[in-house]
Amino acid sequence: MASLIRAVDADTGAMPLRRFGARHGKAALPWLARAAVVMVCAYLLGDALRFGASFLSGGLARWPHRPSVSRSAATPGVMQSTSVELELAVQQGKPVVVDFYATWCGPCQMLTPELVKVAARLQDRVTILKVDTDVETEIASELDIQALPTLLFFKDGNMKPVAKVEGLVSADWLEDYITDNLFPSEVTEVTEASEVTAAEAS
Repeated sequence: MASLIRAVDADTGAMPLRRFGARHGKAALPWLARAAVVMVCAYLLGDALRFGASFLSGGLARWPHRPSVSRSAATPGVMQSTSVELELAVQQGKPVVVDFYATWCGPCQMLTPELVKVAARLQDRVTILKVDTDVETEIASELDIQALPTLLFFKDGNMKPVAKVEGLVSADWLEDYITDNLFPSEVTEVTEASEVTAAEAS
């Protein structure tokens, strides 16, 4: 029978499949298995190398939920801040509004455009900061941040906030609130100056 198969193969010019399969088919499967094992090992090794690089660069200190501060996340007129930068800003004596937020908080993301509007309207009369509560956990705990977003208002260089507002607010409301609560002395001075001018005119 084998001679007959070889004769047919010789006549047709086809590869003797039965002979090839008998001699090489069993060797092909282990070869494919070894190739698959090598690919899996290479993949796992790549993950191990990436983890090692993250460990050496300090990434492990931020795992699993301590994202790094990204300065590129700052928006016009609203500055991303650390706890140290917050204290320095308050110590300058200018009114400061601080937005305590988290990247996963939907209302926090909606509040950001409103803060940008207020910053554009009031310009350098007030400093507006954003503090990520997932990064600056200590200052968030010290200032008793229990809801997000939370706005704290500081004035006169005092680290004790004069007001706290929780939840989403509009730019118009926030501008009026800042003007009424952080600039009362300016309103008084303008009123007194107007009364003196009126008295002199009479």
